[in-house]
Amino acid sequence: MARRHLPLDPGELIKLCERAGWEKIPNKNTALTVFQAKSGGRVAILHRKGGEKGARTIYNTIAQLRQHGLEADLDVAEREAEEARRTKIARGVLKFVPPSAEEEQQPAPAIRGEAPTLRVELVTVTPKQAAEWLERPPARLPDGRTIQQRPPNYFHLASIRKAMEEGKFVATHQAIALAPDAEYGNTGAVLDGQHRLWAVVESGLSVPMYVAFNADPAHFDKVDVGRNRTYSDLAAIQSFEHPGYYANTAKLVWAWHNWRQLQAGDADADERFRNWTSWDRIKPPTEHQQWVIDLYPELPTHLKRAVKFNGPPARLNVASGALFIIWTTQRWPECDIPASPDEKSMLERWLFNLRTKSGMDYKSGAHLFLGWAEGSSPKLLGTGSTRTPLFFGLIKAWNLDVAGETRDVLRIARNQELPVPYSPHDKRGRASKPRPASA
Repeated sequence: MARRHLPLDPGELIKLCERAGWEKIPNKNTALTVFQAKSGGRVAILHRKGGEKGARTIYNTIAQLRQHGLEADLDVAEREAEEARRTKIARGVLKFVPPSAEEEQQPAPAIRGEAPTLRVELVTVTPKQAAEWLERPPARLPDGRTIQQRPPNYFHLASIRKAMEEGKFVATHQAIALAPDAEYGNTGAVLDGQHRLWAVVESGLSVPMYVAFNADPAHFDKVDVGRNRTYSDLAAIQSFEHPGYYANTAKLVWAWHNWRQLQAGDADADERFRNWTSWDRIKPPTEHQQWVIDLYPELPTHLKRAVKFNGPPARLNVASGALFIIWTTQRWPECDIPASPDEKSMLERWLFNLRTKSGMDYKSGAHLFLGWAEGSSPKLLGTGSTRTPLFFGLIKAWNLDVAGETRDVLRIARNQELPVPYSPHDKRGRASKPRPASA
């Protein structure tokens, strides 16, 4: 479970009691500090703050301190702590964890006779407005219970913020939902859209988006519980052939794109993708599905070419083949251009020989790759699936063959860096003479 943001930690609460002149009571439990309040009661402060249980203990302690007359001091201390936390977030020193204040369950306030009318407007939300909405107390249900937001996902927030900064964020029909305000006996708190609002705060940009005012808090448990669209669903909606293959390929392309951002030194790149053996275990966010389609429009075309590898004898992974073709043609476009309309390009000849097991030396990269791929070697790498190891092997085999090199064994291990497809242009523009694959 994600760690909650605490308004104050145990050390700050102890200092607050000491400044108030409360007497410290000796006790044998070193995990507690006990104070005698001036009002006559005793308050025990637990030093541990980790986990959900520790967080709840802190909140209960704060509630006790308020009952014993430290309400004003606590308000000042919490504001100062929140300002310091936001300053650290802005400087990149502290990871973003939005504030979450629990309130005691209170009887439902008096509500006006008529129900509030749901109103949807297109609003240009400023960082100041977004922060004010996020800081409102939790919305209340008629029975007195409060609505608590789920723990935020920082990676999801960062992806939305980046879309806003790049001008790619789109206001859809899915609006920010706000509960009825004080006029109707509620708080006007955010019911849906906390990640979008925090992205506005962190980016410092004013962003147009639809906002639904007077949303019913009683419907909150019905929000975001449906089935999300998968990559396969999105491909089928857009009439792509082989939607299942497309889904696996898009996931691999998404991971590879993040890895390339890391190699380019992008400060916002996701460190989880630095090791290629972890790619298959990372689930791409739903909002990146259309992003992959838009960024790599050539993907469906190369996917059709890679589908040929999904049968005997090679049984290669379609996703691996499609991404291999994309990256190879990006690095060396000439390798996929035939000399005449009646001939195959160099890349097409190599792929044809790989599929038919023809025209290759037994020490060539293609031959060694087939022996490795048809065995259990990709599975033994333990990456979660075979698509990433096969992608690795295709690049390594291609590099050997176009450079005219031979090997006795094709070595692929978890500790090896992902190879880059061969390009003669890397050698300061001096094109080498790669060995052409025979038809």
